[in-house]
Amino acid sequence: MAFNKSLAGYFDDLAHVGIPTDDLQTTIAFWEKLGFKKQGLFDTDNQGHQVVFMKAGHLMLEIWDSDGAVRQTGAINHISLNVEDADGAYRAAKAEGFNVKEPDAIKPDSYDIVVQAVGLPKTQEQAVEAARRGGQVLMFGVGNPDSEFKVNTYKVYQKQLHIQGSFINPYTFEDSVALLQSGDVDPLPLISNVLDFAHVEDFVSGKLGNISKAIVKVAGEDA
Repeated sequence: MAFNKSLAGYFDDLAHVGIPTDDLQTTIAFWEKLGFKKQGLFDTDNQGHQVVFMKAGHLMLEIWDSDGAVRQTGAINHISLNVEDADGAYRAAKAEGFNVKEPDAIKPDSYDIVVQAVGLPKTQEQAVEAARRGGQVLMFGVGNPDSEFKVNTYKVYQKQLHIQGSFINPYTFEDSVALLQSGDVDPLPLISNVLDFAHVEDFVSGKLGNISKAIVKVAGEDA
């Protein structure tokens, strides 16, 4: 998609509408009667608060119970717009005079251990810059096979960095399964969403946001 230089040119769709509630289950039931279906329900903290994503056709709702409802007509917490180039949209918003929240800066030469889990050239370069002298950088995120990132080789030498890639070891699967079967590890808190098979394409394409770890429920299976 070709974008122009205006801020509007960076948005290609509505991502979701955010709605706080005092009663999550009642709100879910309300939207289900209107044809919305749950895309995922997960905890937001250790105090019993939850957030649910519900979708009907093209529209996605994000509903949570940690802030409480405003109880005023026209009160909308937020509207999220979908972008393919978040950095470009951010710069365009600033250029057009919008009051935008500054992102948290990653300080260079400040961290002993840096785990890069995104897989983009920009974040790979940031990971190397963020490591302090004698630091370790783990390139855990899987990048595009054709992608490259720039690195100052003198800085690697000067800071005595240990840069390491990460590849899944196939010989650990049996040990992992045995660990799960032992009951010593509970993986359920790590799962943020349970998706129907029909929603996998939406997840892969990025239409479903705010998902960390998800499992796919095949037809006829109980999650």
